[in-house]
Amino acid sequence: MGTQREQDDDTKGIWNGGRSPVRRRPGVEELQVHISVITEEMENLRSENRFLREKALEYRLRAEKAEVRLVREGITPGEKNEQVFQRRSFAELNKSVNLE
Repeated sequence: MGTQREQDDDTKGIWNGGRSPVRRRPGVEELQVHISVITEEMENLRSENRFLREKALEYRLRAEKAEVRLVREGITPGEKNEQVFQRRSFAELNKSVNLE
């Protein structure tokens, strides 16, 4: 098992002459574990980023299609609902008047 000082060296770091322990430097194995964890997190973030970019593109395409459909119906994309309703009501009124 060793002396108390040797145990302290193993668990807390190197004992610094009666003062508080100095943090020991991590070994190669510990660094490799940290590197692999960080690498895995980076890959997860990359795939999540890729997924989010694909979703953003999908929604952008949907918005463009909806905008084209609105323009085809004669509605400008920034137009308010009340304006559209009024314009459609006037158009329907004009059609009914023209039919008579």
